[in-house]
Amino acid sequence: MARRPVWAGSADKTLSRAVEIWHHGAVKRRSLSLFASKLATVLRQDMPDCVIVRAPRTLSLQDARAGLIAYETRVVVEAGKKYISIESHAVLLREASILFVHGLLPGMTQPHLFERVLERNGQLRDFAAIQLQMSALWPTILWMRREQRLVGRGDPVTAVVTPFEGGLFFAAIEKVGELPAAGPLRAIVDSTGTRQKSLRDYYADGSMRANVMTKTFVDKSKLTSNQQNLHDALKEFILAFGDVVSENDWRWKIGLGEPDQTVADIARAFRIVMPTPARRKQAYDALELIVTSSLWRDEEARNLENQARRRTLV
Repeated sequence: MARRPVWAGSADKTLSRAVEIWHHGAVKRRSLSLFASKLATVLRQDMPDCVIVRAPRTLSLQDARAGLIAYETRVVVEAGKKYISIESHAVLLREASILFVHGLLPGMTQPHLFERVLERNGQLRDFAAIQLQMSALWPTILWMRREQRLVGRGDPVTAVVTPFEGGLFFAAIEKVGELPAAGPLRAIVDSTGTRQKSLRDYYADGSMRANVMTKTFVDKSKLTSNQQNLHDALKEFILAFGDVVSENDWRWKIGLGEPDQTVADIARAFRIVMPTPARRKQAYDALELIVTSSLWRDEEARNLENQARRRTLV
C-alpha cells in the first residue's frame, strides 16, 4: 500500500465507527437503512461541525445497500499557521461488506473568513456548509484549465470567483510543495479483513500541488456593478451546467473517474451521472468565455493587487 497521508487519522476513526455498527449484529437487507441512520447519529456526535448527506434509497434486492457521505471541517497547520479545509467520508454499507472513500479538499481558508461571512451575511450556519459552497466552482475551473493545457492553449487562471448568497468569494490559485499527498483513500472491509488503496491525486503536479486559498468575501450589498454582472454570469453557468460542476466536485470527494470498483459502486449509490464528452466541452467553452471576459479579468487583476498590498503590510 502507498504511504498513508498524514491526515488519515480521521478517516480511520470514521471507518472504525462504521465497522462497530456493522459488527454489532447480523446485517440484513431490511436493516441497512437503520444502520446508516445509526452511523449518521454517531458521526454527528464525533464531528462538532459537519454536513451529512444520505444516498438515495434503493428497492433493488440484488444491490441492497445504504450510504452516506459526511463532510467535516478540518484544521490544517502549515508553516505555523492554521487553515481550515474540509474532509469527505463516503460510506456504503452492504450485507457482506463496507465500502469507504475519504477525500481532502485541495483548498483552504483562514478562520477569520468565516467570521466575515457571518458578520456580513447575517445568517448562522455550519462552517462545513459554507466551506462546501465556497469550493463549489473552482474544481471545474481547474479541470477546464487542464483540458486547455492538453491541447496547448489558454492562459493560467490565478484567481477564482465563486457566487455565494448573493455575494462573491475571492480566492487565489497557488502551487505549493509543503502539503501532504491528498488523493482519496479507499478501503473495503469484509470477512477477509480490510484492504486499502490510495487513489490518484488529480491536483498534484510532480512535487507540487494545486491549492485554492479563499481569502475574501464581498456580500451582495457591497458588490460593484462589475461584480454583480460577474455574479450573475457565474450563477447562470452553475444553473446551466450543474451536472458538469457536480462531476468535478466529486473527484476530490470519492476519486470519481478512477478505474476502481469501489468508486464506481459509491457513484452508483449516489446516482452520479457522468456528462458526455460533448456536454463537458460545451460547459468548458461557456466557462472559458467567462474567465476570459473583462468582468473576470478586472476582478482577477484587482485580487492580485490586493494580495501584493497585503504582503507588503506583513
